[in-house]
Amino acid sequence: MIILIMGATHTGKTRLAQQLLEKYKFPYLSIDHLKMGLIRSGNTSLTPEDDNELQKILWPIVR
Repeated sequence: MIILIMGATHTGKTRLAQQLLEKYKFPYLSIDHLKMGLIRSGNTSLTPEDDNELQKILWPIVR
């Protein structure tokens, strides 16, 4: 089973995922962690504000 949690910024998506982990032991993968890992790795010149360009890079990984 895969549960996708989507919503606007700062609406509690990560908090909800953490609660699901604690209560039901459902692991989660935060795309924000992938995004920041890519940016901090230095393998791209993109910034956190470059969501559209980052989406093109991250979607093949997540898919």
